[in-house]
Amino acid sequence: MTLRSLLLASAALVLAAQPLRALELPLSSSRAQLEAAQTPPYQAKPGDEIVIRGRVLGDAPQNVVLRMDDGASRDYASRVNEERVLPPGPFTWTHPLFGARAVNGRVLNPQELTGFYLFVASKGGRMEVDDAQIRAAAPLPNGARGYSFGAADAPVFPGFERIAPKDPRIEAGPAIPTRRPGVDALLSSGMRALERVRLPYPPGRVRVTLWTEDVGEWETLPQALHRRIRINGKEALYELMTPAQWIERRYLAGRNEEIGAQPDAWETYGKRRGGMVSAEVDVGANGVVLELAGESAVSTFLSAALIEPASSRAAFEDVQKRRAEWFNSLWRIDARLRESAPAPKIELARASEAPAAPLRIALGRGTGGRVAFEVVAQETQAAKIDLSPPALGDSRLALDIWAGQRRLERRTVGLNMLTPTQDMLRGEPADLPLHAGVPRRYVAWVSAPEGASPGVHRGSVTISAPGGKVVQPLEIEVMDAAPPAAPRPAGFYLDEAPHLTWFPGMGGERRKQVGCDLAILARLGITGNAPALATPVAGGEDAFVVDSLSAARNANSAPWLAYTPAKRTRQQVGEAAAARVLAQASTGLRDLGLTAPIWSIADEPSNAGHSEGDLATWARSLRAADSRVKLAAQLNHPSDMKVIDLFDTVLINEGFGIDVRDVAQAARRGRDVWLYNTGRPRFTAGYWLPATGAARYLQWHARMPTADAFDPTDGREGDMQMLFPTPQACPARHDIHTDVLEMAEGLVDQRWLAWLDKRQEPEARALHDSIASAAPDGWRTALARHHNGVGPRAAASLDALRGSIMDLARRLK
Repeated sequence: MTLRSLLLASAALVLAAQPLRALELPLSSSRAQLEAAQTPPYQAKPGDEIVIRGRVLGDAPQNVVLRMDDGASRDYASRVNEERVLPPGPFTWTHPLFGARAVNGRVLNPQELTGFYLFVASKGGRMEVDDAQIRAAAPLPNGARGYSFGAADAPVFPGFERIAPKDPRIEAGPAIPTRRPGVDALLSSGMRALERVRLPYPPGRVRVTLWTEDVGEWETLPQALHRRIRINGKEALYELMTPAQWIERRYLAGRNEEIGAQPDAWETYGKRRGGMVSAEVDVGANGVVLELAGESAVSTFLSAALIEPASSRAAFEDVQKRRAEWFNSLWRIDARLRESAPAPKIELARASEAPAAPLRIALGRGTGGRVAFEVVAQETQAAKIDLSPPALGDSRLALDIWAGQRRLERRTVGLNMLTPTQDMLRGEPADLPLHAGVPRRYVAWVSAPEGASPGVHRGSVTISAPGGKVVQPLEIEVMDAAPPAAPRPAGFYLDEAPHLTWFPGMGGERRKQVGCDLAILARLGITGNAPALATPVAGGEDAFVVDSLSAARNANSAPWLAYTPAKRTRQQVGEAAAARVLAQASTGLRDLGLTAPIWSIADEPSNAGHSEGDLATWARSLRAADSRVKLAAQLNHPSDMKVIDLFDTVLINEGFGIDVRDVAQAARRGRDVWLYNTGRPRFTAGYWLPATGAARYLQWHARMPTADAFDPTDGREGDMQMLFPTPQACPARHDIHTDVLEMAEGLVDQRWLAWLDKRQEPEARALHDSIASAAPDGWRTALARHHNGVGPRAAASLDALRGSIMDLARRLK
């Protein structure tokens, strides 16, 4: 059913954002026309949707918001405010009306929907809306029937019928409803612990399709190790897996997925989700009986069932087509590949004609650097990689290499834009084949030990394939200079890999992974991390000590931030007991000769929903239990200044303010000031830390995937991962995000600035003063001067800055 009241006039309506307030207009050409055609409220039925078609104008993506009100909507939190990033060009926006949730979690009353608004939230953004209508749920074709399981007020896929808890068709099992964000209405709701259900259908031969997997949320992907599904007595699925098998077959299933030249979000992610199971069975007088069994409630999960005549696939194809349309309209792709630094491109077929030109970089002793090149093959084929580390006589350099994997990345937290990148770097490059006509990027990190001989070290990387061989020579100049250690450490928030905590008996693998993560980062010079630390209570005391020893053994700079243990301990045992537990944990580390950590006790306290209770009382309890305790907080708003004196260390980001004056203001209060979450690892670690005088920099997050670690679309937020899950807890070379190497580069930049600080020669003082005088006091101004701090142009700017210092070092030797 189409409501004439929501159809726009033939002339497209242009919506724009005003500087201080977004312009809000009804979807109809005027509210008077809307009310004349149909008086609100509109009454939605299960499966009804609002569908909007239009175009984003200009050449940049825009943030667009769909607002929906009901009779109880009074403010922002009580309305639906769904925000999407839409790229330039046409768009279709489909949103269910039944089951729509407000910002505060309240489900809008489908019988009292009173208003629909669309507006551009981006400053200066514009769009045209061509058509908007409410679309009633169409029946499934060819007599098919669809059943959607879940809460009575959850969205229902068009053409499907809701089966809610206590429905008489559920014959066994407590049937616990779940809701999941970020997925289509077919998978966004479901039931756990559903053991037997009888679905009416006329006698005959039918095909039954079930969607059986809980797609998860936050860090958890529910694990179904042992399960069986029978349809009318026929076994449609039987699975029995060990934890290791489940990790390999399910958790790591998307690890090798790569996108093509025209990526499609549905084909890459949506199509493989939901645990689809299908079988043909005969139906008699009792209809279709589903029987689910397994070792847990997760094993007997069901989202939806589709029944259609066995001779037809029309209903299934219609459902999949609509799911694909919905998925691709939500998960938009910014077709511009995220820029990487320019790299030489070598044709595999021409390898025998002439050797490739050498890749050349210069390193100080004890530092490292990055080189990259691309290989193009005429046909798809496996490749073998052989390394010859650069050497000069007996002096050898360390050489690590990764292959860039083409995938989609959700760069903006919480929003829907996917960006094609090669930012995931695979530690076993031979695992990724060469694809016909598509450049494969290889990135190498060369490390010069402190005792490396000055001079040019020569080595190579050889790529062998059936279609030919490429030899990429390396010429690495090791300078007769060794810049000091970075005086201001930088690193990442670390944690245990979630999948190693889900099963009993995997504690050894978890410990191996925690230590190995620190080791690879230390090898790259990144030692300012907040290490993964067990919570020192309820049996976690020994693991906390082991984790702390691992951090010290891997040269992590002390005192480090203990990001989660204090908050988790307080949550588990209460404030008074937690203060005693943390005091004992600190004393135990001191007795071992270690520095006690800085306990993080507040995380962006001014944010809605982030209240840690009475922070002043909590801080007093901790200081009363341990007079030497050091406390920290992440602050992201100027109003957090009112609690700054409760902490010894404050981590501040751009929301709080990270201009030079912001850091100085916090330091004048006697606080140790760190920076966090700038999203620009090299620029911050190398340039902005010294410019502001902040003591340290931490970037979020090394290991925080959302549910499926290789699907960026399955949660409220994108996957935050610098270190990716691998089959081994401690691989020979990690799969990493390119930002790990960005951080390593930044620390090398900082070391050369520190070298310059210590030199007293007139030429050195002149260069130092020139760099210092050119450094702006404002974060945004500094970014503007260095091309926003990310991308190839920013890298070239920072390379030039470092290069001017290294040129001076050559002259002064």
